[in-house]
Amino acid sequence: RLPLFPCQTNNKPAVLLPRNMGENDQLTSEEKVRGLRVLLVTHGLDGVIVPTGDAHASEYVAACDERRAWLTGFKGSAGTALVTKEGAYCWTDGRYFLQAEKELDPLFKLMRLPESKPGGFCRGLKIGVDYATCTFGFAAEFQDLVATPENFVDVVWGKQRPRRPQNPVVQAFVTGESSASKIRRVREALDGDGLVVNALDQIAWLLNLRGSDVECNPVFFSYLALTAKECVLFADHDDLTAASDDFEVRPYSEFSPSYVASLDVPAVRFERGTATLAMTAELPAARTKIVATSPVEEFKAVKNEEEIEGLQRAQLRDAVVITSFFAWLTGNEDVVTETRAAEEITKRRGLFGKDLYKGDSFPTISAAGANGAIIHYSPSPTKDSLISGMYLCDTGAHYRDGTTDITRTIHVGVGGTKAPEEEQRLCYTLVLQGHVDLAKQIFPDGISGLQLDAIARAPLWQRGYNFNHGTGHGIGARLNVHEGPFGIGGGANSAKTLSDAAKLKYLHGIHEGYYLSDEPGVYLDGQFGVRVESDLLVTKSDTYKGKLQFESLTLVPYCRDLIDVDLLTTAQRQWIDEYHVRCLNTVGPALKDSPMPNVDQTLAWLRDACQPLPSSSSSSSSKL
Repeated sequence: RLPLFPCQTNNKPAVLLPRNMGENDQLTSEEKVRGLRVLLVTHGLDGVIVPTGDAHASEYVAACDERRAWLTGFKGSAGTALVTKEGAYCWTDGRYFLQAEKELDPLFKLMRLPESKPGGFCRGLKIGVDYATCTFGFAAEFQDLVATPENFVDVVWGKQRPRRPQNPVVQAFVTGESSASKIRRVREALDGDGLVVNALDQIAWLLNLRGSDVECNPVFFSYLALTAKECVLFADHDDLTAASDDFEVRPYSEFSPSYVASLDVPAVRFERGTATLAMTAELPAARTKIVATSPVEEFKAVKNEEEIEGLQRAQLRDAVVITSFFAWLTGNEDVVTETRAAEEITKRRGLFGKDLYKGDSFPTISAAGANGAIIHYSPSPTKDSLISGMYLCDTGAHYRDGTTDITRTIHVGVGGTKAPEEEQRLCYTLVLQGHVDLAKQIFPDGISGLQLDAIARAPLWQRGYNFNHGTGHGIGARLNVHEGPFGIGGGANSAKTLSDAAKLKYLHGIHEGYYLSDEPGVYLDGQFGVRVESDLLVTKSDTYKGKLQFESLTLVPYCRDLIDVDLLTTAQRQWIDEYHVRCLNTVGPALKDSPMPNVDQTLAWLRDACQPLPSSSSSSSSKL
């Protein structure tokens, strides 16, 4: 019997493929697609679906699980490929339209979500999928899916597919709660049921462990099963060979559908958006409970006091780094490239953070000019523009005590660059207005992200603009930079086209202790992009009992040269001025005591950037 978890094995070709494809790493795109079509015919299928996620529904995957990227050439973190006997297609959302147009192999037709959806496109066809990478949420979009005996992409990829990482696992530095206490809380929430978890960040949080098996994500490959009597971790790491007092450790390969079926509980719970069809393959339907959100995900979202203190330290550390970076960039007589700028940020994080700095929380989006319109742009030596004029920088870090995610758009006046154009200032100001209006909003406990989303989009909508991504996402406490179960968004789509997954996330209530981003934007293809992002903490309102508010933990000034103050309301102007006072009074002292180069130059830049806004745009002038 072929394994239902083929990603745990080193697959060999199950059928004869052209040119011994399973042994060859120099396959052309045509040969890759042809190999899949051989497998379709062999197994009597009309097509095969290739999701982005791995066996753990990860947003960002290890090299061994980059199946869709290997097949299509498109490297974005969201997308679904389909190969049929006569066609090849790739679906992605608005964040990646421009990137997909540039990266997608010509064999594949770009399909734009939500106007076209793979489930509807495949109606009436016999479509195969690797059940180990197909979540219940994903499968619900289709009328019927057939389990393939192996992962077809792995078969064609063959021996050249990278091996699964097995990096060291360490204890989390800041937790605020023992793993025993977390496990106890989850057991109480399960009320006698069992729980099987494949989401790597949930397992890391529950057991107070961190790894590095996935780039920029402090997680490790594992599964976890929890009942009232046992807690079993399935992972292949030398650091975990000895059983903990809180959990038993077994080899990763021992996790199987038969093990799940053997759990001595009335029912087993699985999270709809992360659990895969393979996990329940041998469990009777009467004992299978598919839930919207696991209790681990719910508990993880609420940051405790110790985690919040760690996030505040991490944010101040990163504010010093980013402030010094912008002072260096705008004061540099030479024109700097996008990759050079990204490298400089990493260098300064290491200089200031030292052992506390554990790496970037995602590859820095360093985008000059028209590249800023590519929402998840990534520079490289082969596409590396000079920074002059509009510059969008989206960057984040993992420190030992917290995770950050910040975006600032600035105007760099070097190399004879002209002053910002009218539309650039208009777009920036509208984005900033939405960003500020959301950040200063007071709201009832449990209000949904969908309801809050309109606040950030309203200034843009009023001028005919919008943006094709969410306004805010949850952020982990020294964990993944994107986490659930909530988010702020929905306004990029109509009610008719909003997906079930988006509804689940954006209709989830917002509660005290949540840590999330605030990042509206505008993207004009071929011209420029604007995004302003800060990280917010949900706290009790200072003004109204029983209400909530946001506290901005990010402390980096906005770009004064791009603000049209004549468009701002009195309340918006006041909020920005007060925010800049916080930046100056908090980051300034930290800068003085830092090992950063050219501290006096950076302090001068910070003081200038944090001046009160002028009374009118005609009197506005700044180095940022």
